[in-house]
This record gives sequence, C-alpha cells and structure tokens, in this order.
Amino acid sequence: MGFAYAQGMIDVVRNSTIKANIKWSGYYILAPENGSAGDVKDLPFEEIWQYGSDLNQPGADPMWLQDGVAPQVAVGGINNLPSGNTKGGRAFTPKNQNIPKGFVESHSIGNYGWIFSIQPGLQNNLSNGYVSPR
Repeated sequence: MGFAYAQGMIDVVRNSTIKANIKWSGYYILAPENGSAGDVKDLPFEEIWQYGSDLNQPGADPMWLQDGVAPQVAVGGINNLPSGNTKGGRAFTPKNQNIPKGFVESHSIGNYGWIFSIQPGLQNNLSNGYVSPR
C-alpha cells in the first residue's frame, strides 16, 4: 500500500502552502500494489522510476519467480512520461545476479538493493534508473 499512500501524500503537499520549499527530485516506486490505479504523468519530479517484476513483458521470468504479493503492472503514465527534464520508466529485477526471486521474495524490500547498482547498458537500457545512495 506504500504507492497509494505516497500518491496521497504527494497530492497533499503539492496543494499545500509549503510546496515552494520542496525540491521534487526522484520518485522511486518499488513493487507497487495495484500500480495501474495511480498515475504519475503530471507529477513534478525530475525522474520517476518503477522497479519490480516483469509481468507480461517479453522475456519475463516464469510466474513462480515473480511478485505474487503485488503482481506488477505498469503504474499509470510511467511508459508515457512527458519530454523535457522528466525521465523515467520501468526497471525490472535483473536476471542472473543472485537476487532472490519468488512469490514473496520478489516483493520483499530487502531484495531491492540492486537499484543502487544498476550499470549502464545492463538493465533494459534503463540504466538511468540507478538510485544514488544518500
């Protein structure tokens, strides 16, 4: 439910009096539950990335290796972000990198450390999905 809560909080802050003091840099969406119910196309972030299993994608992992807690579908607007400063898209759990996968494992936040080590050219040409540790 984190994606739904985040969407609500973003909406509240965008419409508040404190919005002028906020830098909207990166929105990183990990394994969203019912992601297609939300939309990111008009959000003020510099980059927006969705990470998770590759349900219904070419070359997808077998179903038993994908997120069974929150089967992954694209967040609304993630595949059609406007041009300009906004960049983003989807990055899928890498293959052959010893990342635990399965019904529960593919949803567990503890198995998403790979978003900090995406290498250029290795992740579906979405190397910009790399999240710099802060």
